[in-house]
Amino acid sequence: MTRLWPKFTFLHRALLATFLLAHPASPMASPSGSSMEAGVPLVRTGLRQQELSVPVPIPSPRPAPPEQKEQLQEDKKSESSSANNAPLPDEEASCRASLTKLGIDFREQKPIREENGCEVPHPIIIDRLSRDIALEPDALVNCTTALALARFFATNVPDMAKQHLQKKIRGVQHASAYVCRPRRGTQKLSEHAFANALDIGAFILEDGKPLPVQAQADAQSGAAKFLDAFRKAACGPFKTVLGPGSDADHADHFHLDMKARRNDYAFCQ
Repeated sequence: MTRLWPKFTFLHRALLATFLLAHPASPMASPSGSSMEAGVPLVRTGLRQQELSVPVPIPSPRPAPPEQKEQLQEDKKSESSSANNAPLPDEEASCRASLTKLGIDFREQKPIREENGCEVPHPIIIDRLSRDIALEPDALVNCTTALALARFFATNVPDMAKQHLQKKIRGVQHASAYVCRPRRGTQKLSEHAFANALDIGAFILEDGKPLPVQAQADAQSGAAKFLDAFRKAACGPFKTVLGPGSDADHADHFHLDMKARRNDYAFCQ
């Protein structure tokens, strides 16, 4: 019996080894409860999980075919046209009707809204101040300002020119209309930022000669009297009137605007 025990033990060991090689062990549970493949370290399993979690880039969409691009552009144009053709407020429509009666043509423009507060909800462009007086260059203003200019130049200016200049005025050169900027030396927006103002730099007489807006050497000259009469008559129809003598900033033009003030007060210098 003593001699057979070692042979028997050796035989069983050989059979056990053969069985294990033919039938690999199934995954064993780790002490923490997670599964682990036989023969594969736990660290390697972590690397595989990381590799599988790498995000995959999403492919870019295919470009639209030419006919679809054209349709999209047409749709955008249609939307823009619809926005521009939206009904105007009653006061804006009435203002435009009055301009037309005075013989002033105008071109509608898209609403202006700047990040710093400059805004013109219903801007228009005009190139005349009356049937007989052209405006150079074209000016972008709001309708209220355009109507005030048209009425003043149709009603007041012809008689003043005839009395003091003995000549008709055929044109006006302006220095600025809509400009998105603050008042000089301040952070407050100018009336120009709302298309609510026009700066007149010169009047063009019927003989083609310009009459610059500036202090005249001879205060008794027809030019000096006309400029003085213009400034006085403009105070009221316009809510702000500044010009030569007001300050250095207005030494070479008339500033006219329609700034609303309490009790319809006008500021004129």
